[in-house]
Amino acid sequence: MSLHPVNVEELVNKILASFAHQIAQHHTSVVVGTLPVVIADPLELEQIFSNLLSNAIKYLTNDRKGVIQVGAESAEHETIFHVNDNGRGIAGEDLEKIFEIFRRAGKQDVQGEGMGLAFVKTLVRRHGGIISCNSELGVGSTFIFTISKHNELEIKDS
Repeated sequence: MSLHPVNVEELVNKILASFAHQIAQHHTSVVVGTLPVVIADPLELEQIFSNLLSNAIKYLTNDRKGVIQVGAESAEHETIFHVNDNGRGIAGEDLEKIFEIFRRAGKQDVQGEGMGLAFVKTLVRRHGGIISCNSELGVGSTFIFTISKHNELEIKDS
Protein backbone atom coordinates (compact mmCIF):
# COMPACT_ATOMS: atom_id res chain seq x y z
CA MET A 1 0.00 0.00 0.00
CA SER A 2 1.12 3.49 -0.82
CA LEU A 3 -0.62 5.90 1.54
CA HIS A 4 -1.31 9.48 0.46
CA PRO A 5 -3.91 12.17 1.12
CA VAL A 6 -6.88 11.46 -1.16
CA ASN A 7 -9.64 13.96 -1.87
CA VAL A 8 -12.53 11.48 -1.82
CA GLU A 9 -15.04 13.94 -3.29
CA GLU A 10 -12.84 14.47 -6.36
CA LEU A 11 -12.23 10.74 -6.62
CA VAL A 12 -15.93 9.85 -6.49
CA ASN A 13 -16.84 12.55 -9.02
CA LYS A 14 -14.15 11.22 -11.39
CA ILE A 15 -15.56 7.70 -11.07
CA LEU A 16 -19.10 8.95 -11.64
CA ALA A 17 -17.95 10.78 -14.77
CA SER A 18 -16.66 7.47 -16.12
CA PHE A 19 -20.11 5.94 -15.46
CA ALA A 20 -22.01 8.88 -17.00
CA HIS A 21 -23.44 6.81 -19.86
CA GLN A 22 -24.77 4.08 -17.57
CA ILE A 23 -26.16 6.66 -15.14
CA ALA A 24 -28.02 8.44 -17.95
CA GLN A 25 -29.19 5.14 -19.43
CA HIS A 26 -30.80 4.17 -16.11
CA HIS A 27 -32.25 7.69 -15.59
CA THR A 28 -30.44 7.83 -12.29
CA SER A 29 -29.84 10.78 -10.02
CA VAL A 30 -26.66 10.68 -7.97
CA VAL A 31 -26.23 12.78 -4.84
CA VAL A 32 -22.70 13.16 -3.53
CA GLY A 33 -22.46 14.68 -0.09
CA THR A 34 -19.43 16.49 1.25
CA LEU A 35 -16.64 13.93 1.27
CA PRO A 36 -13.36 14.36 3.16
CA VAL A 37 -9.69 14.03 2.40
CA VAL A 38 -8.41 10.77 3.89
CA ILE A 39 -5.06 9.05 4.09
CA ALA A 40 -5.34 5.96 1.89
CA ASP A 41 -3.93 4.16 -1.09
CA PRO A 42 -5.48 6.17 -3.96
CA LEU A 43 -5.75 3.25 -6.38
CA GLU A 44 -7.27 0.93 -3.79
CA LEU A 45 -9.77 3.57 -2.66
CA GLU A 46 -10.72 4.12 -6.29
CA GLN A 47 -11.29 0.38 -6.70
CA ILE A 48 -13.50 0.29 -3.60
CA PHE A 49 -15.73 3.14 -4.77
CA SER A 50 -15.73 1.99 -8.42
CA ASN A 51 -16.99 -1.43 -7.45
CA LEU A 52 -19.67 -0.15 -5.07
CA LEU A 53 -20.90 2.49 -7.52
CA SER A 54 -20.84 0.07 -10.46
CA ASN A 55 -22.93 -2.42 -8.47
CA ALA A 56 -25.34 0.32 -7.39
CA ILE A 57 -25.91 1.21 -11.05
CA LYS A 58 -26.07 -2.40 -12.32
CA TYR A 59 -28.65 -3.50 -9.77
CA LEU A 60 -31.13 -0.65 -10.19
CA THR A 61 -34.65 -1.64 -11.18
CA ASN A 62 -36.58 -0.49 -14.23
CA ASP A 63 -39.79 0.18 -12.30
CA ARG A 64 -38.60 3.43 -10.66
CA LYS A 65 -36.09 6.21 -11.19
CA GLY A 66 -32.70 5.26 -9.77
CA VAL A 67 -31.26 7.22 -6.87
CA ILE A 68 -27.72 6.72 -5.56
CA GLN A 69 -26.30 8.64 -2.61
CA VAL A 70 -22.70 8.79 -1.43
CA GLY A 71 -21.80 10.30 1.93
CA ALA A 72 -19.40 10.20 4.83
CA GLU A 73 -19.14 10.94 8.52
CA SER A 74 -16.09 11.40 10.67
CA ALA A 75 -15.69 9.41 13.87
CA GLU A 76 -12.84 9.55 16.36
CA HIS A 77 -10.76 6.71 14.89
CA GLU A 78 -12.25 6.25 11.44
CA THR A 79 -14.07 7.82 8.53
CA ILE A 80 -17.37 6.13 7.73
CA PHE A 81 -18.50 6.07 4.10
CA HIS A 82 -21.83 4.93 2.72
CA VAL A 83 -23.11 4.20 -0.76
CA ASN A 84 -26.89 3.95 -0.85
CA ASP A 85 -29.16 2.95 -3.73
CA ASN A 86 -32.83 2.27 -4.32
CA GLY A 87 -32.14 -0.79 -6.46
CA ARG A 88 -33.41 -4.33 -6.19
CA GLY A 89 -31.94 -4.95 -2.75
CA ILE A 90 -30.57 -8.15 -1.25
CA ALA A 91 -32.45 -10.75 0.76
CA GLY A 92 -31.42 -10.94 4.42
CA GLU A 93 -30.16 -14.51 4.15
CA ASP A 94 -27.79 -13.47 1.34
CA LEU A 95 -26.19 -10.46 3.05
CA GLU A 96 -23.16 -12.23 4.50
CA LYS A 97 -22.42 -14.37 1.45
CA ILE A 98 -22.09 -11.37 -0.90
CA PHE A 99 -18.65 -10.67 0.59
CA GLU A 100 -17.41 -14.23 -0.07
CA ILE A 101 -15.41 -14.94 -3.21
CA PHE A 102 -17.39 -16.44 -6.11
CA ARG A 103 -20.67 -15.96 -4.22
CA ARG A 104 -23.50 -13.92 -5.64
CA ALA A 105 -26.98 -13.16 -4.39
CA GLY A 106 -30.36 -13.01 -6.05
CA LYS A 107 -31.28 -13.36 -9.69
CA GLN A 108 -28.20 -13.99 -11.87
CA ASP A 109 -29.15 -11.65 -14.72
CA VAL A 110 -26.16 -9.28 -14.42
CA GLN A 111 -22.66 -10.21 -15.56
CA GLY A 112 -20.15 -10.92 -12.86
CA GLU A 113 -18.11 -13.60 -11.22
CA GLY A 114 -18.81 -12.87 -7.58
CA MET A 115 -15.34 -11.49 -6.91
CA GLY A 116 -15.97 -7.74 -6.65
CA LEU A 117 -17.28 -7.44 -3.10
CA ALA A 118 -14.77 -9.99 -1.77
CA PHE A 119 -12.03 -7.83 -3.30
CA VAL A 120 -13.57 -4.67 -1.82
CA LYS A 121 -13.70 -6.32 1.61
CA THR A 122 -9.97 -7.15 1.34
CA LEU A 123 -9.09 -3.58 0.30
CA VAL A 124 -11.16 -2.09 3.13
CA ARG A 125 -9.46 -4.39 5.63
CA ARG A 126 -6.05 -3.32 4.29
CA HIS A 127 -7.06 0.21 5.32
CA GLY A 128 -7.91 -0.92 8.85
CA GLY A 129 -11.62 -0.81 8.16
CA ILE A 130 -14.71 -2.97 7.93
CA ILE A 131 -17.55 -3.18 5.42
CA SER A 132 -21.17 -4.15 5.87
CA CYS A 133 -24.43 -3.94 3.99
CA ASN A 134 -27.94 -3.08 5.08
CA SER A 135 -30.52 -4.03 2.50
CA GLU A 136 -34.16 -4.73 1.93
CA LEU A 137 -35.28 -6.80 -1.02
CA GLY A 138 -37.19 -4.61 -3.47
CA VAL A 139 -36.20 -1.39 -1.68
CA GLY A 140 -32.43 -0.94 -2.00
CA SER A 141 -29.08 -1.33 -0.30
CA THR A 142 -26.62 0.70 1.74
CA PHE A 143 -22.98 -0.35 1.81
CA ILE A 144 -21.10 1.10 4.77
CA PHE A 145 -17.33 0.94 5.08
CA THR A 146 -14.69 2.56 7.23
CA ILE A 147 -11.16 3.80 6.66
CA SER A 148 -9.00 3.95 9.75
CA LYS A 149 -7.61 7.31 10.78
CA HIS A 150 -4.57 5.44 12.11
CA ASN A 151 -3.27 5.66 8.53
CA GLU A 152 -2.69 9.35 9.27
CA LEU A 153 -0.26 8.39 12.04
CA GLU A 154 1.66 6.12 9.65
CA ILE A 155 2.16 9.07 7.26
CA LYS A 156 3.31 11.38 10.07
CA ASP A 157 5.78 8.77 11.38
CA SER A 158 7.34 8.25 7.93
